[in-house]
Parts: sequence; structure tokens; C-alpha cells
Amino acid sequence: MGSPNGTPESDNYSRTWRNWHFIKLAGRNPVYLQKPEFKVLKEGIVVVEISVNQSGKVTSATPGIKGSTIVDNTSMLLQKKQPSNPKFNLKEDAPERQVGTITYHFKLQ
Repeated sequence: MGSPNGTPESDNYSRTWRNWHFIKLAGRNPVYLQKPEFKVLKEGIVVVEISVNQSGKVTSATPGIKGSTIVDNTSMLLQKKQPSNPKFNLKEDAPERQVGTITYHFKLQ
């Protein structure tokens, strides 16, 4: 079970996949995650590194990290056009700052 790029010793199986996004944040599930408006004529993947606090609020987001296939200013547009930050479930035993990723897959329509 898990990712082909994962570690066999890992006990982190908390991942969510949808048609347009993939979340990797141990033990967390999205409470709110809006599909971003992305009206650029490009197809590809933008990986966003997120930091989440114990209450589930995203405190920082860095688009265009390793794994992204769209790495020009387009990935920065994704962050600017995001109407509101994603929100994750409360996890009192989580570290003060938990780091994970949201991977967005954009297809031309």
C-alpha cells in the first residue's frame, strides 16, 4: 500500500486524490478546498508546498516546487487567483507547523 516513491517503513497512508488535485498531509483531510480558477492555456502539474497549523489553517503556500511541470509565472498565478486558502481538519496532536503538498493537475478543456 502507498506510493511507489514512498518509504517501506512509513505509516503515513493519509492521501486524497481527486480528478484535479492530490493532497499529501499526514493524518489530515480537507474541510474546505475550492477548485482554483486557472484560465491559462497550459496543461500540466503545479505542486504547492503548504504549512498547516494545528487548527487546520494554511499558514503558508509555495507553488512550483519539485514535481511541478508548470514552473513559470503561471504557478504564481495559481496562488494569486486562489480566492481563499484551503482548510484542513483540526488535529490537536499535530506539530505546530505541519508541512505537506497539494498537487493540482490542469488539463486543457
